[in-house]
Amino acid sequence: MRYLVLTASFLLLAVLAGCATLSKSQCQTGDWQSVGEADGRAGHSTARFSEHNEACSKHGISVDRSLYNKGHAAGLKFYCTPNNAAKVGLAGRSYNGVCTGEMGISFLRIYREANDVHSIDKDIESLQNQIETLTEKLAQPDITQADRDDIVSDIRFLNYDVSRKMRDRAREDAELRQVLLEEQNRLSRL
Repeated sequence: MRYLVLTASFLLLAVLAGCATLSKSQCQTGDWQSVGEADGRAGHSTARFSEHNEACSKHGISVDRSLYNKGHAAGLKFYCTPNNAAKVGLAGRSYNGVCTGEMGISFLRIYREANDVHSIDKDIESLQNQIETLTEKLAQPDITQADRDDIVSDIRFLNYDVSRKMRDRAREDAELRQVLLEEQNRLSRL
């Protein structure tokens, strides 16, 4: 029993150590501007600073907030672009509301359109997986004709749904391209 408790304690410590945002060597290097820039480029909010500070304080190292913030602002210039908004949305990644002003308005508008496309892509993928599963069932030799007919009917309906979703995707993709163009033009006039 004691061995089990000791093992569980070591596993818990390993998991907790894995949660740190920076390693001891990264904290010792102390290139806070680069850390901030990397976080900005990744779309992290400045709240991440607290996580870094906590990770480094465990090693007796403090984080330079002003250098971090300077780097973070520089990183956001790369993150908060119309094309990146589309990329983030299409990938289904979350947006932390880090872009401000007119760039923030554009980013959010493009991101939402791109995320709509991503959502439809996930629906299509799910439908295609269902079709694949049913098709595999059709290949089983012990299936009755009544079951086979039901499966074929289900596949037919699923294929119809895929076709409908593909039309929705084409429409959403066109809307995304339109919004992206509108926002790029709007921002270029500012």
